[in-house]
Amino acid sequence: MLPIAFVKNPPRWPLRWVLVIPTVLQTVMIVGLVGWLADSSGKQSVERLTAHTLNEMGDKIEQYLNRYLQLAQLVNQGNRDALESQLFGKNDFNFLGKSFVLQVKNYGFTYVNYGNEQQQFIGAGYVHGRLVIEEIQANSLLKAYAVDPLGNRLKPPTLSKDQNPTQSPWYWQAVKAQKPVWSPIYNWPDIPDEISIAAIAPVYDPQKKLLGVVGIDLGLSQLSQFLQSPQLNNPSTIAIIEPSGLLVATSEKTPVYQIIQGKAQRINLKDLRSSATPALVQALAEYQKADSKNLFRESQDYFVHTVPYRDKYGLDWIILIALPKSYLLSEIEANHQRTLVLSVLALIGAIALGIITSEGIVRPMRQLQNAVQKVAKGNFQPQVLPSAILEIQQLEDAFREMAQQLDQAFEQQTQLNEELLKATRLKDEFLATMSHELRTPLNAILGMTESLQEAIYGPLQPPQIQALQTIEKSGFHLLDLINDILDVAKIEAGEIRLDCHPIPVRSLCQSSLLFVQPQAAKKGLELCLACPSGLPDLKVDERRIRQVLINLLNNAVKFTPQGGTVTLAVETCSETDQPPTKLRLTVSDTGIGIAPDYLERIFTPFFQVESALNRRYEGTGLGLTLVKQIVALHGGTVSVHSTLDEGSHFSLDLPCLILTSSPC
Repeated sequence: MLPIAFVKNPPRWPLRWVLVIPTVLQTVMIVGLVGWLADSSGKQSVERLTAHTLNEMGDKIEQYLNRYLQLAQLVNQGNRDALESQLFGKNDFNFLGKSFVLQVKNYGFTYVNYGNEQQQFIGAGYVHGRLVIEEIQANSLLKAYAVDPLGNRLKPPTLSKDQNPTQSPWYWQAVKAQKPVWSPIYNWPDIPDEISIAAIAPVYDPQKKLLGVVGIDLGLSQLSQFLQSPQLNNPSTIAIIEPSGLLVATSEKTPVYQIIQGKAQRINLKDLRSSATPALVQALAEYQKADSKNLFRESQDYFVHTVPYRDKYGLDWIILIALPKSYLLSEIEANHQRTLVLSVLALIGAIALGIITSEGIVRPMRQLQNAVQKVAKGNFQPQVLPSAILEIQQLEDAFREMAQQLDQAFEQQTQLNEELLKATRLKDEFLATMSHELRTPLNAILGMTESLQEAIYGPLQPPQIQALQTIEKSGFHLLDLINDILDVAKIEAGEIRLDCHPIPVRSLCQSSLLFVQPQAAKKGLELCLACPSGLPDLKVDERRIRQVLINLLNNAVKFTPQGGTVTLAVETCSETDQPPTKLRLTVSDTGIGIAPDYLERIFTPFFQVESALNRRYEGTGLGLTLVKQIVALHGGTVSVHSTLDEGSHFSLDLPCLILTSSPC
């Protein structure tokens, strides 16, 4: 909330500043908003482009792995099926050797082989860069033949002793699995820098007796060559690893192994020589502990995509793709710089334009200001030079017309004030006349009627008594009408003054009920009071609030059929309001109720639900109007809830003694 001194004396600013500063601020805000939107849009575009690029790379790698690896499994199972179905002789090593040579050449395999339980072996593939056929027929003697382009053996062979294929890991692992599987990644014993994985499968005869094992070796160096190929044309760093972290292939130029004492040992991802290694290691750690297995991660310098690769043959690899942020954000940085330069130029232009515009507006406004000061001093013919700005010229024309009409307005205001004073005097005279000319003779009539009923002027016959009672009833009704009209007029004129003081709520309710007791007894109605002990006193004008309660109780008695109930209940307005600041007085009845369409109009002066001359219930239509206005004078409220043929509930919320401030 603004300080009072600030509201009464707000700071004054020169018009030039008022025109220039908003223009500059608007320019800054618009440029800033455009820059922010551009930046946000750029970031969203980068995120979409990053996700698309990484997904596309992951898909390409998966497609290549499917072609390269799954083809080996399919061909290997074909070899197994051919041997099991005896499509060619399982001991016809000459034919098998040629077939394996063709498979190596046609499918790009590293090595294709078959070993049996008799420790015999036939294989074909690349050894030291040469395509050869190797076989073991007996005595564990390995013969290696060079081959011609058609797969024919060239003699003499080279010999190697003490070779037993059934003792090789690829052989017994397939026997143990009893189904097609992948062997662990291994390096060849006599060629330490050849890192391979083999598709292996056991071969059985129709009696499910083991005949041997077929296998196809795949050199993993081809995977690294693919990751380094132009098909993945971007500066990303890609690593294919096992869950243990050992490298399978990488897009880096460094090998995935190191030679230690003549043996090749695979290296771990954390030992990869690359600037992206920390981001890849962090992505792997988060991947291994996350629920989702297809994750995007963002480090300080890289976007990293983690893709699992598995197949039904037991292969379980992880593909990690790290894309440098600089590859995607360089254009955004350039846009930021261009936006900054344009923003500065726009700001300078806005300031210059604002100064020029303000000067063109301020000059005629000063002239108009001087003319206003002259009018304030009584000169109604000010001289104002024409302005080139249409709106200011219209303002000047309107000002001249206003100055010409000021004299007429002063005269009209004087006449209006005189008429208002006259109307006020007439109203006062009317109220005095109503009070004296109507109430005085009416009181005399009521007094004389009472005397006649007491037989002061002689005995009366029953018809005469009944006539006098009718006169008395009508007189009191007329007196109430006059009093209500006077009260309404005084309230609207602000002439009602409340005399508020603490009033025990129980005694107020009891005296009000006592007033309507005779009417209720005539109709056989039950009057009830529900006023718990311990309630604070009301702080109200006792006479006025009693008038309110009597009006509501009279209405309740009037509109409740014989045998009904009228209840006056008192309670605090809210259980959470502790200590209570207001009390709620509710007048309830079991009468005819009020239609929902009339609930908003019942407090209007002279409004009655039944307006026909033969209506069933008497009344002036001012009672509820007085109720609402008197309660409002006390700072309270009136509410009503009613149902046709069930009854009505009128509630008054009035301040009690604990209230710190009161309108009284």
